[in-house]
Amino acid sequence: GEGGADSASPSRPLSGTDVSAVLAVFDGHGGDACSKHAARRFHDTYERELLAAKKIAAAERKSLYSQLDDDIAVLDGTLLDLDRTFSRAVRLPGGSTAVAVAVASSAAGWCAATSAIRGPGEEDAEGVAVLPLSSDHSPGPRPDEVERIVRLGGEVKADLWEQAVVLAAGGKAESCQRVFQPSGAGGLNMTRALGDVYLKPLVIPDPESTVTSIRQPNDVAGRSDGKGGGSGSGSRHPSFLVLATDGVWDVLPNGLVAEKVWDIYSSRRQLAPSASAGGEGPASNDDSTSDAQIMALTLVQMAQHAGSKDNITCMVVQFPAP
Repeated sequence: GEGGADSASPSRPLSGTDVSAVLAVFDGHGGDACSKHAARRFHDTYERELLAAKKIAAAERKSLYSQLDDDIAVLDGTLLDLDRTFSRAVRLPGGSTAVAVAVASSAAGWCAATSAIRGPGEEDAEGVAVLPLSSDHSPGPRPDEVERIVRLGGEVKADLWEQAVVLAAGGKAESCQRVFQPSGAGGLNMTRALGDVYLKPLVIPDPESTVTSIRQPNDVAGRSDGKGGGSGSGSRHPSFLVLATDGVWDVLPNGLVAEKVWDIYSSRRQLAPSASAGGEGPASNDDSTSDAQIMALTLVQMAQHAGSKDNITCMVVQFPAP
């Protein structure tokens, strides 16, 4: 982010739930206080929210994980609580975007519950089957967000000098839209974020959430051009989840990222088939973890070579073949 820093909160074991992994990335702006605060407290806050949800479920005599909506409620509550604790404790202008994912396995295959507060990013590209799990929260591509801000008395406008520079460089004018208070304070190029106390209630911490089936039991992850085996082909290939900040997404389209991840998987599988065989649950502490690490490092290097000037954080999770 602008004048900020990225932070990540990798998965750690969870007991008593169907969730196999919970992980998040945070992209700070206006300093790194908010992103570091969120990353440090994410898992502890998630576990508190989970415990509270279990108590409510017990009182209502229902199974907590009878529906993946419960995962969403816990993730949403986690991000909102991180915003509250930061806003109360730190009176700084900084903030952070966030993408948090809870991964669960079921008879339907792997599912991901995603809560996102995301800044500007690139459009999808073609080449490999891609399932975007979040959308951007910036004024340009979100007229609904602009309408909400204007209705609250805020203003969304572009800095003319910045717009001229961006257009001269071949960029899009919509990327220059920024959020301002009626007083003129502000200038943030996103509509949702943790922190940013000085822009509340225009910039809100409320995440947009989705539940996505990553793969049905008979589905196959891979190319859509037939080279890797399409859905229903009978091949057995893993799926991959990529979490990254806009240091990646500003310069690498979704399709290119998916293509590179698939190419790395294919090449390493040819060299050492057993290294990509997968196992139970998202890969961890085995040969397939090194695959994910190589993928993440490669994507970071690609973003740097593509001219990214932002902080870059990237995590890749591998799900075993069905």
